[in-house]
Amino acid sequence: MRDADHILAYQFLKLHFKLIESLQVALRPEGLTVKNFSMMQLIESNSGINQNELAKKMQKDKTLMVQVIDKLEKKGLATREPSENDRRAYALSLTPAGKKIVEKYAYIPDVSEEKLLSVLDVEDQKSLRRIMNRLIAEI
Repeated sequence: MRDADHILAYQFLKLHFKLIESLQVALRPEGLTVKNFSMMQLIESNSGINQNELAKKMQKDKTLMVQVIDKLEKKGLATREPSENDRRAYALSLTPAGKKIVEKYAYIPDVSEEKLLSVLDVEDQKSLRRIMNRLIAEI
């Protein structure tokens, strides 16, 4: 049996947890998770996106997306309006309060990433990003 430290999925998971750790702590008093925040960032950068498009971008089940959007609406952070392009769909946008949350915490992932990558030289950072982008393109 292989040591977990040498299993790629475990290595990615360790990096993921390290990258989101500071954001989790910061968002806890707001009653939000990293998943909620990520969704809010996608809505902010794609205002008017519908729930199906958001589910595809986040690679999440549509039913789960509805639950998270319901939570954001109840907290007054997002709105759902009938789409102008498709009467069956709802366009999502952030409220001013939701935009304020995104602005307040958007820097944290960048700081965490910078800190994590600081152990690599510039060329290794570029290589890592290139390899990650290539892997992501295949999923």
